[in-house]
Amino acid sequence: MKKTLMIILFSLFLSPCFADSQMLVVTGTGNVNVEPDTATITLGVQTEDKTASKAQSENARLMQKVIDSVKSFNIPKDKIKTSRFSIGPKMKYENGNSYLVGYICSNQVSVTISDDLEKVSKIIDKGTSAGANQILSVNFSRKDILPYRKEALKLAVESAKSKARAIADAAGLTLVRIEKIEEQGVNNWGIISQQSNISADRVLGGESSTPIYSGDINVTMSVNVAYVVK
Repeated sequence: MKKTLMIILFSLFLSPCFADSQMLVVTGTGNVNVEPDTATITLGVQTEDKTASKAQSENARLMQKVIDSVKSFNIPKDKIKTSRFSIGPKMKYENGNSYLVGYICSNQVSVTISDDLEKVSKIIDKGTSAGANQILSVNFSRKDILPYRKEALKLAVESAKSKARAIADAAGLTLVRIEKIEEQGVNNWGIISQQSNISADRVLGGESSTPIYSGDINVTMSVNVAYVVK
C-alpha cells in the first residue's frame, strides 16, 4: 500500500512539468564528398531467334567472348558474376491477336573493379567489341564508406543544433535539453553509389573510347533532434 501511494504522488508531481513542456523539433543534414575506389559494370548480351535453343546457343557464344575480353584485364574470377539470365517468347500483336514469332535470350554479367578505375572505359569498349549489345549500368562506390557516413552523421547533428539555436533565438526561447535524436529512415546510411547509364548504340557506333567520369560520391545523412524549450 505504501509503495502504491508513493507512485501516485510521484506521478502527480511530474505531470504538470510534462504538460507545460514545449518541444522544438529540427532536422539536420550532413554531406561528405568522397572519391570512389570501386566500380561495378553490368554488360549484357541479348539475342533473338525462331527457336529458344538457337537464341540461347548464340547468346552463350557471344557472352563467352565478352567474359574472355573482361578476363584479359586480369579481373579476378570472383569479381565476374552472372547477374541475370532469361529466355522468353517474342510475341507479335496484330488486330487483337498475338502470335509467337521467336524467342529472346538475355544474359547479363557484372564486373567489379577496385584496383584501377581507368579500366572501366576499356572494359566497356572491349566488351562491346566482343559481342555485348547492352551496357546496363556503371556504379561507383567506396569500400571503406563507414567513416564517411559517421562524419556526415556528425555534421547532420551539428546542423540540427545550429538550426535549433537560430530558431530559439528568433522566437525568444531557451533550449533546455535534447529530448530525443533519431536518424531519418530505418537503416538509412546515405547515398554510397552513383550510376551512369551508357548507350550501347553509342559505343557500338565506332567511338574510339567511351568517356566515363566517376566524380565524387555524395554521402548524405539526416537526423531529427527534439529539444525541450522554455
